Amino acid sequence: MKLFGKKFALVLALVAVLAMAGSALAADIYVSATGNDSAGDGTAENPYATVAKAVEVANGNGEQDMIHVGEGEFTVKNVAITTPIKLIGTGADKTTFTAELTSQYTDYMLCLGNAGSYGADISGSEVSGISFECTTTVAQTPMIYLTGKGSEGNNIVIKDCSFVGKPDGTATTAIAISTPYSNDIQYVTVSGNKIQNAAYGMYFNSIQNAEITGNEISDTKYNAINIANDNASYAPSNITIADNTMTNISTEENYNEPLYASGINVGGHPDEFNVTNNTINMATGKQSLALNGDSINKGAQVTTPDGDNVYFSTLTEAVQSDKSANSTITLLSEPTKEEKNLEIGNGIKIANADKYNYEPNYVENAPAAPAHSGGGSGGCSAGFGALALLAAVPLLFRKKK
Repeated sequence: MKLFGKKFALVLALVAVLAMAGSALAADIYVSATGNDSAGDGTAENPYATVAKAVEVANGNGEQDMIHVGEGEFTVKNVAITTPIKLIGTGADKTTFTAELTSQYTDYMLCLGNAGSYGADISGSEVSGISFECTTTVAQTPMIYLTGKGSEGNNIVIKDCSFVGKPDGTATTAIAISTPYSNDIQYVTVSGNKIQNAAYGMYFNSIQNAEITGNEISDTKYNAINIANDNASYAPSNITIADNTMTNISTEENYNEPLYASGINVGGHPDEFNVTNNTINMATGKQSLALNGDSINKGAQVTTPDGDNVYFSTLTEAVQSDKSANSTITLLSEPTKEEKNLEIGNGIKIANADKYNYEPNYVENAPAAPAHSGGGSGGCSAGFGALALLAAVPLLFRKKK
């Protein structure tokens, strides 16, 4: 028994050493505006000068290195992360990536995966705390081109970044985040980002197992979020689009087709979608939601005292919003039985109530409306009810604009 005990202890010690050796392979790599690519070694004391050099080294290591990018402005063009890497800035107001993109099919700022082949496993990769500022002379070049895949419980994460089309505030033709057609682009989280002055906020030709939450998108030329898949071979599925705020969307006045001129467009054989609690303010009164280019009227539109029109998926969400006080809520679909019993206060007026045989219960000081359960109501707060009601909508196969 003593001999067995010694052997077992030796095995445990060997396992611990191997574990420490494996973890030691992952490195911290530093980039600084005052660094040096040729003389630097990527340490905090002797950092690299460019993101391209740091990514090249990290890709070669094959482990989940963490690249720390310091304050300042860095030129980042056609840099591809092909192994699990965390690329962390000091904050979107401090670390800035800039580039001018001149070719739609070969240029990007940062690629998460391989640019020419899709499905590289970069599980656990992260991009955060960075401002992307891009000018472009051609249509629809991506700031982040997403071609790789994560894994269940180990998503690719893009969070707390900002994306700006042009510093002068005019709408450009860049896309903040884009994907090609592939069934391998999956397990992705996009959260807490700010996107301004882009052609599209996000343009996913295909994506699966994705969470798009808590982003702020403003002043887009076309859609804020476009899942534009028109090919059954690359069907998007299991996607949550929730708690995003979209303002001044689709500023192109002469373009009204909902497939490309809506707040959120879901196209191409959708399955297991949850679209809920998004605030959408269109630039020219265009439709907030669309499926395969067909407008979807669901929920309620709040018209604030300032004249802003803000879309909500359900009457409950509209009443609970901090934008609804002293506003007019126009119903776009019939309230649920529970919603018809809501106490309506805060100076809110309900329009279109007669259309749905609904008599609002106005009170002077109504308590906060209870959270909507989403169960069996037929409303949109649970996100199109997996979009089962949309199965009858004709599928429109269109080429991407």
